Amino acid sequence: MMLSKSKLYGTLVPIKNARVPIIKFVYSNHKLNCKYLECDISLGNVLAVHNTKLLATYGRIDRRAVILGHALKCLMKICEVADASQGSLSSYAYVLMVIHFLQRTDPPILPVLQKLGEGGEVKVDEWNCWFYQFSRIEELKSIWPFVGKNKKSLADLFVDLLRYYATFSWDHHVVSIRHNPNNGLLDKFDKMWVLKKACIEDPFDLSHNLGTVVSLRMFKYIHTIFVNSTNYFSMTGRQKNELERRLHREPTFVSTAME
Repeated sequence: MMLSKSKLYGTLVPIKNARVPIIKFVYSNHKLNCKYLECDISLGNVLAVHNTKLLATYGRIDRRAVILGHALKCLMKICEVADASQGSLSSYAYVLMVIHFLQRTDPPILPVLQKLGEGGEVKVDEWNCWFYQFSRIEELKSIWPFVGKNKKSLADLFVDLLRYYATFSWDHHVVSIRHNPNNGLLDKFDKMWVLKKACIEDPFDLSHNLGTVVSLRMFKYIHTIFVNSTNYFSMTGRQKNELERRLHREPTFVSTAME
C-alpha cells in the first residue's frame, strides 16, 4: 500500500505463479540520478538473502563480472527472454551463467566460493548456504592465487561468454557455480534433470533448476540468440574498440541481484 501511494514507484505487478511469489515494480528518483531501476520484493524468502550475499561477493572479486552480467541481461531483455514468469530465464539465471563462465576461463576470473577454505555449514531449511567470505581482497589472494591474473578485455570476454553458451553441451550438462571446474561439468544424470533442456542449478537450493519453466521452443530461441550474437559481436579493430567502450560506459549493474 505504501509503495502504491508513492510517485517514485511505477505500476506494481504481482507475480503470483512464481516459485516464490513476488511483486515487481520500477523505481525512479531523479534527485538520486536514478531513472529506471527494476525491483522485486518477496517476503519470507530467507534463501534469497544468502543468494544476494553470494552474488555480491562474486561482484567484489572482479568488476568485469558485474559489467558482463549487466550486458547479458540487457541483451536478453532486448530479445524479450529475461522473464521467468513468461516462460524464459530470469535475470538471476543469466547472472549465474556469467559466474559459471568466469569460473572456467583460462586463467579463471572467479573462484568457486563454496569450495574455498575449510568449508562450513550455514543451514537454511535443509540447504547449506555456506560460502567463503572475505573482508579484503588480499585474504582471497592468500588461498586463491588467480585473482587479477586474467587480463582479457571486456569485449573479448563478452564474445567468449556468448560463444560458450552457443556451444555449451546443453543435452548432457548443468550450469552450476558450486561445481569445481577441475571435475569437469556437472552431469544432468547426477541431478536427474534429463528431461529438461535448460538446466541451471541454484547454488544453495540444489533441487531448484532455474530452467525448469523453459519449453523446448523457448530454449531453441534463447540458444539461437547466443549463436547469432556470437557471430554479430565477433569483430576486430574499430568495432571491437567500440564494443569495449560501450561496455565500460555502464557505471552500475541495474540488477540488485549483484549489487
